[in-house]
Amino acid sequence: MAKLFGIIFSVVTISSAHLSMVHAENWDMGYAKPSPEVEEIPDSINGDTKADIVEAGDVHQAADQDQEKPPVSSFSNITKISTAQNTFGVETVEKTGLKLYISPVAGLTSVMGNGTVDVIPQYAFGGRAGLLVSDNVMVEGGFTYSVMNTSTPINLYMGGQPSDVFALKQSVIDGGAKIFFLGREHRFRPFIGGGIAYANSSLNYTPAYSSFFPSLTDDYKIKQLQGLGQVGAEIAITRGIVATAAFKLNGVLSTSTQSISNASTATGLEAGKVQAGDSLSHSATYTGTVGMGVYF
Repeated sequence: MAKLFGIIFSVVTISSAHLSMVHAENWDMGYAKPSPEVEEIPDSINGDTKADIVEAGDVHQAADQDQEKPPVSSFSNITKISTAQNTFGVETVEKTGLKLYISPVAGLTSVMGNGTVDVIPQYAFGGRAGLLVSDNVMVEGGFTYSVMNTSTPINLYMGGQPSDVFALKQSVIDGGAKIFFLGREHRFRPFIGGGIAYANSSLNYTPAYSSFFPSLTDDYKIKQLQGLGQVGAEIAITRGIVATAAFKLNGVLSTSTQSISNASTATGLEAGKVQAGDSLSHSATYTGTVGMGVYF
């Protein structure tokens, strides 16, 4: 009897253990391998709506992609110098502010609208300095020294006048402003400008004719207040270094002269100097220059 009871108890125990293992296996499989589901975005988080959350995620993803891409070169890199792309591909413009500008210049000066003498330009040189007050406006001043050879109003030889009898030496100080049509992000920047100028000139013999006079003769002196206009352009090599070209026209607003001491009795070349000086004192001048400028 006891032996039979022991066998029945063993069978019941084994059956219960087997059923427990089957249930545990089924439960573990269902828990360990859930079916894939898409996480639902809540309607709002900390006041942000579902649309805001999705948009912010798209922006971050696009920023990550752009950050991996290097800046792309384009035609604007040739025509523009003051823009650059940051790591996110966004163009940034050079910070504006006051900039100092200086430039040496060289060229030629001549006379306009004078029918008394013929003028042959020799050379002109000087310097310019300015303050860039905005992206398109510069306040500027400069100095130019020039030499021109002229003929004499009196015909000394048969067949015409010699063209290098007198030398007109002129010093001009001017001031004004110029306006650029394009900003500093462009390599080519045309401009127009205007202002006033003061010119101090002297007229006397060239070295070829001064040998005819054993003693020095008086200069015919001319002082003029002028109004000027100019056109030109800058071509940027870098952000701070530019090549320049300009054409200036100086008209006479007022003039005063100091003639030679023997003007009333002068003859020959001396009389020609008085006549040429008087004519040149009322004549406009024009100057073409090129230079190399630096922005600080």
